Amino acid sequence: MRSRVLFPLLVFALAAILRLGYLWQMESVPIFEVPLMDMRYHDLWAWRLARGEASGGEAFFRAPFYPYFLAGIYRVFGHDPMAARAIQALIGACSCLMLYFLASSFLGLWAGLGAGLGMAVYGMLIYFDVELLLPVLEVFFGVMGLLALRQWAMKPSAAKAAWSGLSFSVFAVTRPNVLVFMPFALVFGLRQSQRVAGRRAGWLHASVFAVLCLLPVAFVAVRNYVVGKDLVLISSQAGMTFYIGNNPASDGFTALMPQTRRTWWGQYYDAIRIAEAEEGRKLMPSEVSRYWTRKALEFIVEQPAAWMRLTLRKLYLLLHGFEVSDNLVIYAAGWHSWLMRVLVCRAGPLWLPYGLLMPLALMGMLVCLPRWRDYFPIYAFVLIYAGTIVAFFVCARYRMPLIPGLIFFAAAFVQWVWAEAGRGLRRRWMAAGAGLVALLVFCNIPLLGHERINFLKARVDLAAGHLELGQMEQALAECDRAIELAPNEADGYIVRASTLLKLGRPAEAAQTLEALERTPSFQRQQPDVLILLAYCYQKTGEADKARAAAEKALALDPYNAYALHILAESRFERGQVQECVALCQRALKLSPDFAKVHLLLGKALVSTGDLDGAARHLRHVLALHPDSAEACAQLARVLRLQGKASEALPLAQKAAE
Repeated sequence: MRSRVLFPLLVFALAAILRLGYLWQMESVPIFEVPLMDMRYHDLWAWRLARGEASGGEAFFRAPFYPYFLAGIYRVFGHDPMAARAIQALIGACSCLMLYFLASSFLGLWAGLGAGLGMAVYGMLIYFDVELLLPVLEVFFGVMGLLALRQWAMKPSAAKAAWSGLSFSVFAVTRPNVLVFMPFALVFGLRQSQRVAGRRAGWLHASVFAVLCLLPVAFVAVRNYVVGKDLVLISSQAGMTFYIGNNPASDGFTALMPQTRRTWWGQYYDAIRIAEAEEGRKLMPSEVSRYWTRKALEFIVEQPAAWMRLTLRKLYLLLHGFEVSDNLVIYAAGWHSWLMRVLVCRAGPLWLPYGLLMPLALMGMLVCLPRWRDYFPIYAFVLIYAGTIVAFFVCARYRMPLIPGLIFFAAAFVQWVWAEAGRGLRRRWMAAGAGLVALLVFCNIPLLGHERINFLKARVDLAAGHLELGQMEQALAECDRAIELAPNEADGYIVRASTLLKLGRPAEAAQTLEALERTPSFQRQQPDVLILLAYCYQKTGEADKARAAAEKALALDPYNAYALHILAESRFERGQVQECVALCQRALKLSPDFAKVHLLLGKALVSTGDLDGAARHLRHVLALHPDSAEACAQLARVLRLQGKASEALPLAQKAAE
């Protein structure tokens, strides 16, 4: 009886301590203080929602639950990503606790303890549980759904069916992959419920499960239609993502589409532009998704051998121990955290932890086959969800929902080995050992050559974080390290030029960019370089050069908000206020939280007499940057013009500080 209390407490406490400890170690790291890439996308979306702004005028491009979850935290704690990370750490600890209960119900208390502790110390879950990304909720709702499904099968009731259905449905509006598993869960729950509680009760419980599965999904689908007048079930990104993983140029893990820019927004807008150009008309988001799905299917049908090779490659990537990064460089976390150096690393020939877990889990799935009906929900979830990953492309965070199931089977294998050793059946024990060794080799050897840690990107990310925080000397130092690592790659030069520009050294920034023109990667990132050059020319007073560079960048990249901003500034300085307003509005459609554009638009609208519009945009700047002296001064001016002197005074005082 004591173990039934102590074991779950031990699992939760260890999981929470490790996650909060990792958060404490990373607290002062720039890439933690300043969200980058997908984390920034989620952070900005959530902060807009927390401020009460609408979530856009079209169907969701990405599944919406995580940004809304994050927005709820921001509504309570303010725009504080660290508070969100701490809450997520505790959610991750709850996931470990639920796996303990799930594994205990199948395998017994000691195996359940092993599974719970294994999940508590699993380095990649610790890593992702505190990132502003989806895996923390995917894992949480995945384990919760399986635990509820197990409880429903053991002691059927409508409440347990509802709990399971709702868990999987919320998972679906976080990551839609799980939709493929839900019919299997429904059939399993129906059969088990009928076997235990009778035919009528079984149908009732299954109906409750189905309704709860559908409710959140239906709510999102209705919202997409009402807001965007488009038939999108959850999100419209599936077609693009499917094509990324199924095209002749795909390597199975790089999240880039052929013929598009390397930036997130660049790829997004290029994908729309290409689809609309080929179709000859403006497309709805669902139509863009269908276009790219069709292109992927054309590749599959026309080049079946190439597609099969690619699929086998993705399957091996799924099994391999190396963690493929698609946002921040995962292995670089070890630079700042001894916990990551120990738990996510290469130990001799093994890539830990996945390179050890996957072989153990595969052996567990093998030895559990005689009782596969008992373990059907776990088998089905792992195999079906793994199939959805391989259908698209493979990276570390996409594998995270599999981890609890893999840990479950790894614990089952360890339990089996212990039992076989106790029986003295050495032949079976040794055969299992040989199989494990073979799988350890298979899951860790460098067959594909993808096991390359991108230290250049890690340095550039750190430099970008320092730059965002105003830590200029540290940013320059990281840029120099990046250039030393890869002198022929553009990224280090671009961030170095940005830093020099912020330091008020535009001539040096221009020299850095001129050096970049001699590197092989210049053509790939020419619009970014031209934008930076335009800003340099602005600072050196060469307005014509700045305008020419921005126009050239916009010709290469019609969706570049920075180019539009530079051209809008040029129009404003020349007194062409209406053209400035139009360019600013175009830029804000592309980048809704571009503070400099809001500031410029606020000033331009004052000139047109639209004081309410000017105040709205200037308040938006202060919502993003509360200490902006220029925004305070401009808003104070607008408020005085509106006759609101009492509101203007504190802003004017703040601007003068």
